[in-house]
Amino acid sequence: MNIVILEDDLSLNNTMVMVLELYKHKVSSYNNGKELLENLCENVDLYLLDINVPHINGLEVAKIIHQKNSQAQIIMVSADQSLSSLKDAYRYGCLDFIKKPFHIEELLIKLERVNLPTKDEDIYSYQGIQLLVESNSLTKNEKTFIDLLIKNRTHIVTYDAIHSTVFNWEYATGSSSNALRSLVRRLRLKMKDDIIQTISSQGYLIK
Repeated sequence: MNIVILEDDLSLNNTMVMVLELYKHKVSSYNNGKELLENLCENVDLYLLDINVPHINGLEVAKIIHQKNSQAQIIMVSADQSLSSLKDAYRYGCLDFIKKPFHIEELLIKLERVNLPTKDEDIYSYQGIQLLVESNSLTKNEKTFIDLLIKNRTHIVTYDAIHSTVFNWEYATGSSSNALRSLVRRLRLKMKDDIIQTISSQGYLIK
């Protein structure tokens, strides 16, 4: 299952990602609503959304997702269970509501109740690279990153070159490094094969 997590508690976010990946799910995670919406794509089976997150809260994110795709499947994960929040969540297509704090086993039980459409796995392509999603689901930054790697095939593309070309930053910062790692992790999940090689302390190389 392709799952998107919106959770600003870093520890909980990491735990959810780790457990879901152990169960062979493909997971993308975000800690604020604005970043999730900027990377919104079609090939998502389930959204796990916290309500109280920075920039754009989870209810607004659910509303926008529901407007774009009324069939999107959403589970809210939040300590906020006020009647108004519950009402809005279900109005925006929420399937279920998990109250914090919760046992991770509860989340796994909820996932078993998610009904996925039956479909054969299709393989798509972008610039000759095989993808598990259609190329139009790649973000602008993901495409720019792939183009940069292909243009410099067999050569290491340095962190500085990536930050400059992909993010338009003159030099690497802590924030830009985190954004790059997040981009690479999401992109690897969209690729049929793991062909992006990390060269420690230098940059990335496409196999």
